[in-house]
Amino acid sequence: MLLPQLEALNAAHFGASTQIYRTLDALGQAVQGADAGKAWRAFGALDGPGDNFATWAI
Repeated sequence: MLLPQLEALNAAHFGASTQIYRTLDALGQAVQGADAGKAWRAFGALDGPGDNFATWAI
């Protein structure tokens, strides 16, 4: 439910960043696979260095 909203945020405010898209894709796959560890690592990438949302309060 939240991933489409994050994808829209990426498109609207981050120039449809390819790196953010890849991170959201990895997060979606981890969530679908019910792997909490992978999901947390993928989510953490959105707040790390590089091309991301740069916020912990998404």
